[in-house]
Amino acid sequence: MSPAPTTANLSCCCALLRRSLLFRRPEDLSFKAWGVFNGDIWPCAGTYGSHGINSWAQNPTSEVEYSDQQGLDHYYWRHPGVKGAGYAPLLLDANWIDGWPLHTDTPPPTRDTFPHDSAPNMWRFCIDRHVGKIKGVFADGTKRKIGLKALWLIRWYREWPAVDLETIEWPEWMENVGEDF
Repeated sequence: MSPAPTTANLSCCCALLRRSLLFRRPEDLSFKAWGVFNGDIWPCAGTYGSHGINSWAQNPTSEVEYSDQQGLDHYYWRHPGVKGAGYAPLLLDANWIDGWPLHTDTPPPTRDTFPHDSAPNMWRFCIDRHVGKIKGVFADGTKRKIGLKALWLIRWYREWPAVDLETIEWPEWMENVGEDF
């Protein structure tokens, strides 16, 4: 029988987030966390984190309406038992709680760009936390490091097309980051 899972089996960037406030430039947003929410806009007061959910990996009900995603119901994964689950990200390093990346999203122009409301959702995940990579968990249960350029290769939603990385105009800070995952 396997031992029950414990928090000792998990790792996160929380310690790094705290440490980054002391040892990094204040303008370096690579290790910025989201939150702390006060309960007004989020149901759980005190919520904060350093990872984000791929919001395409949910099964929204007809009552749930996301203004930016109207008409894109066929993009949602809806359940984890899908073909290609090893390429479908669920939870990743992020500087916001969730995101709906699109294959047309551009890379962030600088390493320290913070994703504002009208910014491409990929910017929430395209952060240099692990030397040109982030960590992620996929629908098949695997976890691995993902090169920042490879964020355009993994299948964020069901109809994610093949993306040719050569056609993307990479900002200078991303010229030498990884394409592997």
